[in-house]
Amino acid sequence: MDPVTHVVRWRDASGAGLEHLVVQDLQARIVAKSVLIHGDQRAAASYCVECDAAWHFRHALIEIVGGARLDIAFNPPSGWTSNGEPLVGFEQAYEIDFVATPFTNTLAIRRLNLSIAQSAEIVTAWIDFPSLTLMPDPQRYTRLAARTYRFESLDTDFTRELEVDGEGLVLDYPGLFVRE
Repeated sequence: MDPVTHVVRWRDASGAGLEHLVVQDLQARIVAKSVLIHGDQRAAASYCVECDAAWHFRHALIEIVGGARLDIAFNPPSGWTSNGEPLVGFEQAYEIDFVATPFTNTLAIRRLNLSIAQSAEIVTAWIDFPSLTLMPDPQRYTRLAARTYRFESLDTDFTRELEVDGEGLVLDYPGLFVRE
């Protein structure tokens, strides 16, 4: 059986940035590959994210063009590694949140599979752009409607309502990204 493939493009709020993402459902795993140019940071990157068939994060390789490289993996029960070394302090995290893309919101949306009016608090391995530094980040997702979620950062006052398509891929992330 051929893989199910989704091709998505987002423009960032500056209007100068663009991301091209290809997501393939290979039945046993999900693989997302992307290239992005970030307008505000004047930087570019490529990444590959792998999840199991239930959208549980397993691995990501992120490379900044001419800069940092991050190879991060989550393998329960042994935990997280970053560039091959154990990653301490992320025991509650189940997925990544790479700030340069709205795609990583899809990981939590798909894994949590919330009913309307249901919410869940999670911790992510938050990845800065373009430095690729990591920190644990507590967040809350609330499903407001069939295709609308409220995203809240629990250690700041950042909140957004995200509109998604039927696959959980962001259509509109107000003030940050909009789908082309």
